[in-house]
This record gives sequence, structure tokens and C-alpha cells, in this order.
Amino acid sequence: MQLLLGRRIFRSPQMHKKHPYSSLGLLFIMLSSLTACVGITYPTAHPTTAPINELVFASGHIEATDQFNVSPILNAAVTEVLIHEGDQVVKGQKLFLQDNANQLVQEQEALVNLNIAKENAKKNSAQLQQLHFNLSTAQDKLKNDSDIYQRYARLWQSKSISKMDLDNAFLNYTRSKNDLLSIQQNITQTELNLDQSLNQSRSGYETAVNNSRYLDITAPGNYEVFQILKHKGDFVTVGTPMAVLGTRSKLVCVLQVDENSIDKIRVGQPAYIELNTKKNTLYKGSVKKIYPLFDETTQSYRVDVVFDTFPSNLINGTLVQVNVLTKHKDQAMLIPRIYYGLDGRVFVQHKHHVIDTINNTKAGIISTDWVEIIDPRIHETDTLINLF
Repeated sequence: MQLLLGRRIFRSPQMHKKHPYSSLGLLFIMLSSLTACVGITYPTAHPTTAPINELVFASGHIEATDQFNVSPILNAAVTEVLIHEGDQVVKGQKLFLQDNANQLVQEQEALVNLNIAKENAKKNSAQLQQLHFNLSTAQDKLKNDSDIYQRYARLWQSKSISKMDLDNAFLNYTRSKNDLLSIQQNITQTELNLDQSLNQSRSGYETAVNNSRYLDITAPGNYEVFQILKHKGDFVTVGTPMAVLGTRSKLVCVLQVDENSIDKIRVGQPAYIELNTKKNTLYKGSVKKIYPLFDETTQSYRVDVVFDTFPSNLINGTLVQVNVLTKHKDQAMLIPRIYYGLDGRVFVQHKHHVIDTINNTKAGIISTDWVEIIDPRIHETDTLINLF
């Protein structure tokens, strides 16, 4: 048995045996019909001219572009949940309450420290009064030592005292002057330290008060509650997501597009969207944004698609399947996809069932069912045969 493929004769092992038929008669039998091969019929088709679309398929989910997680600033247990999923909240509205018992104790301690610092910083505080008393004593002593030194200086001129007495008087005067200067500097430094301590205590108290307020978790703006993640009694730590908020009017399709397809995607391209909650219903949309970052976790790029007409009752997190229209031709020569090999081979059947193999066939748009042929070696009048 033999088939003529691209003018090459493929022989089966039986052809090497002696046979009563002549080679010409055998060739006629082989080429008379492709159905002669153990009853197998190979399908045939002709190229056709028709419109074709190139679509990139991607899956994803519904998500608001301004979606974010509400998280606590302090570690504490949740004592109250004041919202429900689907609620509309306004800026400043309380969402969760956390246990503030420990924080109230810290606030009281901070208030006590602030009051003590205020008292110490007053001009008539005990600490400053003692320093000013020491200052007054040092001033009196300096005046007395100064008077003694001046009197001794006059007596020294008349040689009424010894040089040692004069030197001792001068030494006492100098020591008193230095003591007075030291006390003055001490007062200045103490006042600065007390003012600094007062400021630190005031800051500590304000921080404690603010921390107590932070235990009342509020909405930073006007949003919808998409999901509640924590409930009464849960202990939450800093940064733990407690709820998901966002704006319903900003819901988009967040798609995961693979590396092989991302180069075909452009902003503004039409898209056809199917929601998992509404099978067999297509919504029109378009590509809104392409993110220039490859996600190592999903091994894909993020692409946002928006709806032309917003579906009713759209739910955040709904899974979607989307086809993005990347190319379209009104008139193209097409062949069925099954007649186009992965390596670009196409088999063409000529007269007398001679089969030609077209290698590396040039193709344009390739869809799920059809392949656009732009190779001059294939014509609309050709008969294609599927040997795959």
C-alpha cells in the first residue's frame, strides 16, 4: 500500500513482498480512492472567504478600582461590629469597636504624668523655689564677700593687713561670684528641662487619647461594605484586614492575562464578558487599563475591563470569563482549524488523489475554529485533506 504525499511515495512493509499484480495496476488501486485504506475515509474541505475575529480569552473576577481593606492600628479584641455587608457608610462612621480597657488605664496614667509636669513647670513650684532661694543666698554672700574684699583692698594700701588676708578675701569673692553664676545656669537649665518634660507629658497624653480613639475604627470616606472579615470576639493585630470597602460604581473586571497574549491587548479594545452568576449572557465592555507588572504568584499580567452598560445586581468578587477582540477582518481566506497542523503543515489533495504537503504555511488570525491563510501556495479552489 502506498500514498503519494508531496510527490514522495510512502511504502508499507508489505510492498517488499512479491505480488501477482503489476506495479502499474497496484498504483491504480492505491490512488483510486483514499477510502480503500482499511475502510478509513479522510475528510476534505475547501478554503472559504468570510469574516474572522481574533479573541484573547482570560478569566478573572469583579473588583472595585478603589477597593481597600480596613485594618486596626492597635492590637485588641473586637467588642462590637456595627456594620453589615452591603451597607453604605459615610466618612467618620464607626465600623468596629475594640476593647479599650488597657488603653483607658494608659490614658489615666498619661493624664497623671501631665498634671505632675504642669505643677513642676510652674514658677512657684517647689523645685524652682528652692533654686531661687539658693540664688538669693548666693547673691547675699557675693555682696558680703565683695564688700570684704573692697575693704581689705583699702587696708592693704595702708599696709594694715597682710597680703595673705587680701588674697583670701579675693578668693572668697571669686568663689561666691562663680557659685552665683552656677546657680543661675542651673535655674535656666532646670526650667528648660521642666518645659521639655511638660511637652513630653502633654504629647504622651495626646497619644494615649488618640490611641483610645483609634480603637473606634471608622470609615475614611463614603463607601459600600463589600465584605466583613472579622467578628465580635476576634483578636486582631495591627494591619489585619477586618473589612473590604469600595465603590460599587467603580466595579471592573480584573483579568489575568498570560505572557503569550499580553502583547495583543490594547486599551480600548472591545471585550465580551460572561459572569459566572449569569451564564450564557454576554455583556459588552472594553479594555480600560493594562498594568505593567508581572505577577509572579499568578504568572500573569493584570488587565482591567469596564462594562459599556453596568449589569444590575453586580456582586463584588464574582468570577468572569472575558474574550477581548484583538483583531478583525471582514474578508479573509479561512480553513478549518483541524486542517492546520501545529507545525504549520497543510495537506492539499490534487487530481488522482496526489497529496501535496505545504510546510510552514503562513497564517494570519487564528481562532478556535478557523485559521486565516495568507500563503500564496494555497488557493480557494484547493481541496484540503485532514491527515492529522
